Amino acid sequence: MSKPLKLKEWLTVKDTAKRLSISVGEDVTEADILRLALDGHLTLSVYFVKICVR
Repeated sequence: MSKPLKLKEWLTVKDTAKRLSISVGEDVTEADILRLALDGHLTLSVYFVKICVR
């Protein structure tokens, strides 16, 4: 695992798919990550940015 990856507190869905693909030795897509979350196997956190437009 690379040093920057160890320092990250969170991963994007795309990064998670890449990391899991390497770990399990088969292709894991972003859709697979979302399905795993919907099925309760992964927990996703979402950060919503408040944008004020005037």
